[in-house]
Amino acid sequence: MKKLMLLLVITFVVACGAPPPPAPPPPPPEPPKPKMINGILETAYNRFKEGAEHLKTHNYIEANQAFKDVVALQADYTVAWLNLAFSYEALGRYADAAATYRKLIELKVNDPKVKLAYGRSLLLSGDAKVAINEFEAVLRADPESLEARNNLAAAYLKMGDDATCLRYVKEVLAKQPKNVPAIVNLGLLYLKEKKFELAILMFNKAVKFDEKFAKGFSNLGLTHYQLDQKPQAVVNFEKAVELDPTLDEARLNLGSVYLDYLDYARALEQFQKVLARFPERYEAMVGAADCLYGVGQYKDAVEMYLKTLKIREKNPEVYLRLAKLYEEKMDAEDKEAKQKAVSFYESYIRLFAPPKDHKVHEQLANLKAVIQMEEAEKKNPKPAEGTAPAEGTAPAPAGDAKPAEGTAPTK
Repeated sequence: MKKLMLLLVITFVVACGAPPPPAPPPPPPEPPKPKMINGILETAYNRFKEGAEHLKTHNYIEANQAFKDVVALQADYTVAWLNLAFSYEALGRYADAAATYRKLIELKVNDPKVKLAYGRSLLLSGDAKVAINEFEAVLRADPESLEARNNLAAAYLKMGDDATCLRYVKEVLAKQPKNVPAIVNLGLLYLKEKKFELAILMFNKAVKFDEKFAKGFSNLGLTHYQLDQKPQAVVNFEKAVELDPTLDEARLNLGSVYLDYLDYARALEQFQKVLARFPERYEAMVGAADCLYGVGQYKDAVEMYLKTLKIREKNPEVYLRLAKLYEEKMDAEDKEAKQKAVSFYESYIRLFAPPKDHKVHEQLANLKAVIQMEEAEKKNPKPAEGTAPAEGTAPAPAGDAKPAEGTAPTK
């Protein structure tokens, strides 16, 4: 018994002498709740405001990035999705705009204007059939919709179904004689049929009813251009880009008219503004290269022409211009210039099979003769003036000289 009591006492003493177990760590502090402004994350709200400011200054690249950031922060911010879609449209990225409008529809935004915008983006991205399906769906939901009819008219015109286009135009104008989009569609139909005076009448009506309708002025410019009335074309293209700086078709046409007048500096300005938004817009690249050639910036012209071939290989004029540039302007820049010229002439002949009497054959033969002469001179250099030629290096008599095969002798 005493042993047991002693054991208990010892156990008790040992237990009492043990250190206390460590206290559990305190729970981590709760993360701060994100600040909200009108139900929108503060960071998303502030970035949205930045995007809106970029839109005001037509800086669509920065606006586009801002709205992409916003929807990444808050995926249900529908107004940001709308602005993102608009910025894609302004940048000419119509497939991306269509995908963004599709996202809005998935977010249960049932506004018919969104569905029409989705259809227009599909149309502009080249998917006319699917666009027509969207427009017809809006029209079924609202049989009185003039906007759906106008979009259907534009789609069928693009599809080449002029009769259906005209039917929808007439339906709109019967209800609303001053409807500007319908008047423009009718003008485009007349322009397609080469009824130029009627087209001008329609486009003039359109800009009379809506003085800020940039596309109306652009279409007027195009019609005057086709009539070879270039001064009137310039006035209207300039008005169009003044009203809408993103209207690239008007800029490209304006640049083309300036090129016709050999006003390279002003033409280059228009093409460069398009390239600032779309660095690989083919028509602007070729136009800019032509301008650089015209103002004597030959190296830059060559670089731009070469870039165009990566986008579209078969443009005969580009091959001929590259050949002439290398033949006549690039010797100081490139020791291989004449050989490159030969290569572009030969590529032109191979790709485009010009007839035998085409001047390119003579140009190529003459260039090859020049190269042959230069190589002969390198092998047998002329003696310095006033000195006798070295033994064995006397030039052959002039009567023995023969032109290269297929070329005319130099006069």
